[in-house]
Amino acid sequence: MIFRQYFDRAVTSLLAIVFLAFALLSFGYAQYFDRLFIIFLLVLILFNISKANIVSIAIIFLLERFFEEVVFFFSTYLYIKPLIYLLSLWLIKSFWYDSLIRRVILPTIVICITCEVYWYLTNYSAPRIHSYIAMLMLNIITRHLIFLRVPLFKQLQALTLIRNIVSQPITQTPVDLPLYSIAMINILVVVAMIAEYLIRHLTPLESLFVYNLYSEFIHLLSAVTLFFIVNFIVKSNYKINA
Repeated sequence: MIFRQYFDRAVTSLLAIVFLAFALLSFGYAQYFDRLFIIFLLVLILFNISKANIVSIAIIFLLERFFEEVVFFFSTYLYIKPLIYLLSLWLIKSFWYDSLIRRVILPTIVICITCEVYWYLTNYSAPRIHSYIAMLMLNIITRHLIFLRVPLFKQLQALTLIRNIVSQPITQTPVDLPLYSIAMINILVVVAMIAEYLIRHLTPLESLFVYNLYSEFIHLLSAVTLFFIVNFIVKSNYKINA
């Protein structure tokens, strides 16, 4: 049993470092890194199924990646655009406690809805900014889940089946704040992308700065997220008790 425990820790740490190396080597190939990140999260759960902190963090980012794929798959359907805007307004109301919602998200959504109405009335071929609105909402949800990770997962651990599998108590960790902050930076990058779309389609300017660098920005932030998770795992696995 003790050997298995140390073996799992060693393998987890090694795989975490290997995945981080691949994340850096795959820079510029975001589509490959996205798949790699999902595999990393699944492996993380597999080797740490009893550790509530690691499992809960991995599940949050797995959910984000899953719904991101769902959004892009269905984003071309006609009914999706109004649905995304309606859901965004509901989420704004639900997460009103977050100052980022009041200062950044709400103004962005209101401006985008106004532009969508204007484009519809003028028969303009509107850009698909609703896909980025959906990304905005996913990052808000991720930020919310990280902020309330401990109380939310405690509720899940109250279920007998989950408590028997994920037995280690859940606690606040040093990685929570960095991950929470990265979600905020992700939001600001997406807002910048939306703003540039609006500039291109409402003015004569043809700004493509954010557009050209967007995938690299998101890849970099995902790599930083991976770094913080890896750093947390390695420190947790090799922490020496006083």
